Amino acid sequence: MIKTKTSLLLILLALSILPLAKGQRYSKGLYQAWETNLNKKIVDLNSLHGFIPRNSITPIYHTNFWNKRQAEGAFFEEEPMIVIVVKSIEKAYPLSVLTYHQVINDKVANIPVAITYCPLSASINVYDRRVEFDGQTKLVEFGVSGMLRLGNTVLWDHDTQSWWQQSNGMAITGDLTGAELKAVPFMKLSYKQFNKSFPYGLVMDYKVDKAVNYGTTPYYEHDDPEKAIPNLYLAPPPLRMPPREQVVVASSMGDQIIYPLDIVKSFGVLNDTPNNNYVAIFFAEGVVSALDQEYFKDSRDVGTCIVFSAFHNNRRLTFKKKNDNFIDEQTNSVWDITGKCVSGPLKNEQLQILPYRSMFAYAALSMWPDARIFGESY
Repeated sequence: MIKTKTSLLLILLALSILPLAKGQRYSKGLYQAWETNLNKKIVDLNSLHGFIPRNSITPIYHTNFWNKRQAEGAFFEEEPMIVIVVKSIEKAYPLSVLTYHQVINDKVANIPVAITYCPLSASINVYDRRVEFDGQTKLVEFGVSGMLRLGNTVLWDHDTQSWWQQSNGMAITGDLTGAELKAVPFMKLSYKQFNKSFPYGLVMDYKVDKAVNYGTTPYYEHDDPEKAIPNLYLAPPPLRMPPREQVVVASSMGDQIIYPLDIVKSFGVLNDTPNNNYVAIFFAEGVVSALDQEYFKDSRDVGTCIVFSAFHNNRRLTFKKKNDNFIDEQTNSVWDITGKCVSGPLKNEQLQILPYRSMFAYAALSMWPDARIFGESY
């Protein structure tokens, strides 16, 4: 259950949901007018539900970062971070900050990015904010619309006020309908793992809003896989997996493959060949849940998994896990959770991180009902 004053407002509003329309009046006297082109859409507008005014959950448009020395003592070792590496720039974004803001508009090296998080569906995605549409490139900034669709946040862009599904990066209503954001590879790491692998990396200053108690979450006790789909899902549930089971979703030749976190954990590393592409998924412990206890530091260790290309230096590598590292069977080199080779013939080489998505199973199956589930019998 979500247990904050703001969340109680969400639930009360949910009792009197109305389909969205331009200038619609919501319950409790909330009002907001959109300039969105509702004539362009690829979803039924009745599937979108407004709960709070846009940007009531305040997105971040300006970021400040600390180096390792400046950040000392600000985070605990197992604290979850969303990490983006572009060339020599390494940035970490605390999930404790994303919990309360859900969108961070930033730039990593020369790539404008949106780091996005929907706590209700546990959906983490990073997107390139350059949108290719009708032969043109638009640079957009994103906010939180106050709407949900299939239990997942709907974002909006400031340029056209188009509405975007957070879980798949697709514009679903407005002038940019049909445009799809390019996914940017990321890693979910603990603060300790980030510092170990990227000692010169930068971590985002969490002092964004003095009124927010960062390091806590209003969505605690939310990630039990045996619980039903959250009340705000408002659609027939997908039934192929426990609804709140944590999964990662990888793309291969246009197909979506769902990898349950528990299966990856049981193997330590998965070597897979979806559509004859070589993939390795590493699992490591040491990262706590952002949806377990009220205080992050009290939450259970759920670990993390990262998706890599296993085609390296013109050959396939297959991996086995040993302790906290991964050993390729071709050269006996040792790799860490970030895909960096730490010893052996390939020392200092780096596996390519593949774009992937992290979310609850119900959110993945809602977006991709025909997706292949690793380990499922056909």
